[in-house]
Amino acid sequence: MDIQNVSFLSKTLQLTSPSAADVANAFRSLSAKGTLQITCAPGEIAAALLAAERAGFFGLRVERGDAFRIVAHKGKEGRCYETGRSAEYRGAAAATMDDDHHLLRGKVRVCEKTARLYVSEAYQGRIQVTDPDPALLARLDKDPAPFDCDTFEADAKALAASIPATGPSSADRITVFYPGPFKLLVLADGALVHRGRLLRIPVPQARELERQDGAILAPAGLPGAAVDPANYRAEYERHGAACLLEAPAPEEESRAPRKTDLAALDEIPESMKRRLLALLSRGDEHFILTGSDPAQKDGCCPSNEVGVANRLADAGVLDSFCAAPNTDCPVTLYAFAGEIRRQGDKPAFVRNEALRAAAKERLEQGPALSRKLALRIALVALMAAAIVTLAIALYRQIRR
Repeated sequence: MDIQNVSFLSKTLQLTSPSAADVANAFRSLSAKGTLQITCAPGEIAAALLAAERAGFFGLRVERGDAFRIVAHKGKEGRCYETGRSAEYRGAAAATMDDDHHLLRGKVRVCEKTARLYVSEAYQGRIQVTDPDPALLARLDKDPAPFDCDTFEADAKALAASIPATGPSSADRITVFYPGPFKLLVLADGALVHRGRLLRIPVPQARELERQDGAILAPAGLPGAAVDPANYRAEYERHGAACLLEAPAPEEESRAPRKTDLAALDEIPESMKRRLLALLSRGDEHFILTGSDPAQKDGCCPSNEVGVANRLADAGVLDSFCAAPNTDCPVTLYAFAGEIRRQGDKPAFVRNEALRAAAKERLEQGPALSRKLALRIALVALMAAAIVTLAIALYRQIRR
């Protein structure tokens, strides 16, 4: 590994063939809006991209010169506030997904933090962003307006509905390498074009991606065989919005099993009870929330729902994994305890039917004696005992 320009909170770091730990350390060493440049061999591109994504960088792009270089940017920390801005992807795909799992299809509302990322060098020429509302912008310092980030599942559903239910094209295909800056492109026919992978797509689509998105056609020097891309609509019908997320990192899969405490279901808000009962009645595998736990210091979008779901995970009722653990605005998938598995690079699910049945019964019928009722009975008993003790003491005083 070769590191240049290294200093405390550097503006730019350059690494050669780094490990995942090197990339994570580089993220911590960079200034708030620093840039990381990774020089690597062609066979190292996939691992370097994954390490940079998990470290928390955004707008990753693979550049080809004498050697391959990955450029990654830091600067997405901070809270999400409403300033009335919208963003629109300007390229050949029907939709795109960035490194914070924002889905862009048509013009979508974005918070001020995301808008500033989109007008940065990382996305230059790829996204058009509207100006902020002056009144909302003026509130940022003292009275910022909150922004609701929890739209991932709804956006994924709307995108699936917009993809035609047609099979793959029989047109002649060519190998394409999409270099970024987006994590993923969804083409009009549903083809999923991932950054940094060799894929085979119809020639007309490939030409448009080359012209509008900088795709590299028939790239030389990259190892591995190109494959036909998966279809988003088909993947969504099988896996829901989870098809856009990555499998849990190995360190997340190795968590020690927790004893299940169904009593944790007794005091959750009605909104979470309705969510869980709907999931159980429909037979869904999971649900997804976007936002930070209110207990997390300086989280971007404090969400009470995320806080409740995390407490259920701590109680062994739910399992969770975060698709982007080092982002301020995480997308977190929740399923019942013991249900999340790994299948290639995607999360898979094995239903814990016994736990589901027990949770459904607890949610519908409640405990035989709720915690609140038990506490009230205990308090009444304590007060009664105190009254009896006081009465006996007074009686003794009178008898003297």
